[in-house]
Amino acid sequence: MRIIDYSSMKKAVAWVGEHGGFAKIINMGQNGGEKLIVETALGLVEVPRQYFLIKGDLGGLYSYPSDIFTQEYAALGVQDG
Repeated sequence: MRIIDYSSMKKAVAWVGEHGGFAKIINMGQNGGEKLIVETALGLVEVPRQYFLIKGDLGGLYSYPSDIFTQEYAALGVQDG
């Protein structure tokens, strides 16, 4: 899940919560100054805008720089039929 703006942060908080994790948004009301905080194996970590929030094979959450993410992973398209 790519963190772009406040809306994507809200979706991330819901997604993390649905999977048993903890996430929150701080600095709410500061247009553009909101920050997404996610609990990871390293403790509470800020996921910067334009980073991806990913869930690893063992269930851990990680923030990943978008430029590296797009180099290492190919987008999957959905085919009809």
